[in-house]
Order: sequence, then structure tokens, then C-alpha cells
Amino acid sequence: MGKVLSDKIHDDLYARALVFSHGGSRWAIVSADLVALGRDTIDSAKDLIFHETGIPPQNICIHALHNHSGPLTYQFFEGYEPESDYMQELICKVAGGVEQAMRNQQEAEIGFGSGYAILNVNRRVRMANGSVQMLFKPPTLTADPDLPPNGPTDHELGIMAFRGGDGRLLGILANYSAHVICAAKTSHLGTVSADFPGELVGFLQSQTGAFAIHTNGACGNVHPIGFSEGFDRAKKTGEELGRTVLGVLPGIHFERCSRLRARMESLDLPYNREFMETGKGRLKRRGDRSLSVLQVMAINDTAFVNVPCELFVEIGLAIKRKSPFKRTFIVSNSNDYLSYVPTREAFAEGGYEPNLARHISEAGAMLERQTLRMLAEIWNG
Repeated sequence: MGKVLSDKIHDDLYARALVFSHGGSRWAIVSADLVALGRDTIDSAKDLIFHETGIPPQNICIHALHNHSGPLTYQFFEGYEPESDYMQELICKVAGGVEQAMRNQQEAEIGFGSGYAILNVNRRVRMANGSVQMLFKPPTLTADPDLPPNGPTDHELGIMAFRGGDGRLLGILANYSAHVICAAKTSHLGTVSADFPGELVGFLQSQTGAFAIHTNGACGNVHPIGFSEGFDRAKKTGEELGRTVLGVLPGIHFERCSRLRARMESLDLPYNREFMETGKGRLKRRGDRSLSVLQVMAINDTAFVNVPCELFVEIGLAIKRKSPFKRTFIVSNSNDYLSYVPTREAFAEGGYEPNLARHISEAGAMLERQTLRMLAEIWNG
């Protein structure tokens, strides 16, 4: 790993915000075109948002899209520290975006839908000898002909839309699972870009005139098809996702908000001691466990599960399948950053993500159980 200085801008980066109010409750979702944000940065932003808007921190989700073509905003390893001046400015801009969104609120109906887009792929290729080869590395073994070339993925494109009393479309939120790395081509290093989420949002706004925002699903082991091919691929992927959204919008049923709920709990995960004690870890820690947060939000019969990590897609799919809600959207890298949370099976197989996982192999199952309990509680509450 080496430092890369950015000296070009292909397209601008944004932090986009949605604010919801119903029956005295308010909550906000912020989606930023950034790689990751740590707990300290996010808590500072939430405190400022609370001071300026009154929205309580537990009702705010701050989500990083895991964009690999933006600035360093999280200390992944020693010697790689974000610029303090930029981070302070970032905190103020995130809070300012939420304040502006709250000022711009208007009466609206809400609707949900789902599209289907085969634009992502599991990057862990099962080999004939039982090992796993990462899709982004040159193959050195032969894939097992009796197994799918890649593991499962999530092709659902979740959609939340808003319309005013006059029937005009006001806003769209899209949720899809894929690492944001289309623009991360070697020849593009040092060029800032919002990658395919920026193209998706721009396409939707140009086609509908409505505000648009994107959130990233359980993408820990999921790549976009054509990853690292450059800006043309980012544009193509974003626009194909956008056309899928446009195809779903006419069939969405809109209704008034009847229930708005949010819950945040501590997420207590034991560290993977072997990783944390080797040179790979090189991260400051206190004790043998990390304390983060897990958040669940729900509007009517649709839930958002906001996890502080790069969650493996298998765990995200299991949560969706077992959730009591009609639709459940996973929003990764939210409210903190804990790196990869793979499945138990992935730890047994080995490979890139388990080798960088900070927590024990049971962490994914622990997170899944806690999430399902929280979903059940707000469903019944």
C-alpha cells in the first residue's frame, strides 16, 4: 500500500441528506461519496447536527459509500492519517447538509419498490482444490467445474421514492450492493471521482428532476462487473442502475407515512487477536473487544439495517430473508468503520477479507442475531 496524492478532479463528491419527520419523530440519512468514516468523526458530526436541528444522534445514519476514488478520511493503518483541516470541514458540511434538508422538508407520500440488476458479482472464486482465489488477482488455479464460478450476490436494487401532493416526484433513494471501484483504474489514480453512485444519482436527477441519493448494501465480498475499468464503466453502471430505477417507479404504490421508528444499540465484538497483534493490524485498540453501534430504522413496512462494516453479502441476504419487514435494505459502512465482517465459512476458506478482518469468525453471526432481534422488536413495538 502506498500514498497517492490527488491532483485531478473528474467529478465532484457530495454528502447527500434526507430528513424524515412524522408524529414528533425525526431522523436523517446521510450518504457521502467517501471510502470510510470512523466513530469519532461521525459522533462529532452527529453532535453538531443535534445542536443545529434537534435530531437525536440515535436517529441519524451517516453512511460512507466506500468510494475508492476520494480522499483519505479514515486511518486504515499507522502512517496514513486524514488531514485534520479537511476532516473538520467535512464534519461541518455534513451537518450543514442535514440542516438544509430539514429546512427544505415538505409534505410527501412515500413508496417502495425493488428492481433487479445483474451488475455485481461475488469476488471470491471457488477453486478446484477447495481454496478461494480473489477475482481481482490473476488466476493461478483452475476453478471447480461443479461449483458456481463465484459465490452468491444480491441483485436487488431497492428503491424508496417520495412524491408531493400534486403527484410530482420529489426524491429517490436507491440501494445496491457493490464495491465502489469502477473508476479505480491504475491510470486514474490521483483523480477524484464519485464513481458509479455519482453517475447513478446524476442520471436520476437529470431524468426525473427529483433529488436522488444512493446507499451501498452488503458489499464486503461483492464487486461491480467491469470493476477498475475506468470512468466509462462507472458511467455505464450508474446509468444502467438508473434505467432500472426508472422502470420500477411507475409501479410503486405511494401512501402516507404511518410509522417512523429508529433504534440504535451498542455492538460489542471480540477482536481477532492474531490479526490485531500482527503487522497487518497496526491499529490502536483498548482491550480485547471493539465497541461500535448497530442501527435499525423503519418507515411503514420497510426497514433499513445500518451496519458499521463491510458486511459479507451472505449475511446481508440472510438478514433480508429473515426480517419481519416486507423489504429490508442493508446500508454498510454506517456510523463507524470496522473493516470486513465475513462469514464463518469464509474464515475457513481464507483469502483477502478474512486476512484483514479485525474480529473473530463468529462476529458475522453475532451481528446477524442482534440485527434480527432489533428488527423484531421495532416490528412488534
